[in-house]
Amino acid sequence: MDDASLRLWLLGLLHRQRERGGLHHPYLNAYARQGFWGKYPHGKLIQGRETYPAAGRYKPRLWTTHPDKHQDHLLAPPREGQLRAWPLVWTRRALGVPGLDDATLLDLLAAFLHAGEAGGLLRRLHQDGDKTWYAIDAAAARLLPHGEKLRCDRATGLCCTDLSRNASAVTATTRSPRPRWPGCEG
Repeated sequence: MDDASLRLWLLGLLHRQRERGGLHHPYLNAYARQGFWGKYPHGKLIQGRETYPAAGRYKPRLWTTHPDKHQDHLLAPPREGQLRAWPLVWTRRALGVPGLDDATLLDLLAAFLHAGEAGGLLRRLHQDGDKTWYAIDAAAARLLPHGEKLRCDRATGLCCTDLSRNASAVTATTRSPRPRWPGCEG
């Protein structure tokens, strides 16, 4: 694997997680530990949550190491007849390794979680036995003043809905395998 493929892979993983609400905020700690989200989880008022969305339609999705219907699991192999999880599909496409077995890809994703936590990119929110919940550490996020707005374009092969990226990320993702964003026509 070359550096450009690894960079593309990491950008795709992090972008999807950010879009799904996986950027750390202190409210996510209780969510990972007890499933509390919204102002009235389990019918009880939690002070200070007026600005957060209700527990109905939107809930953040964290990375977990084991299957969880409310989260995105990274390290669980697909069962017979089940679709592959998005991280496995993305890893295979971004790194250009179509024939690699799922176990090897899961080892790579496990190494990503370990290195990401050790390097300060990811934050472990909770651990219950073998199951661990992760979010992107907010301290590792960077807000950039300028970016390029991208749209789905079959001519260039770039597939996404409206998306702002900095110039280096645009270069890394143009004409490369990319995640399928909601609303993608390509």
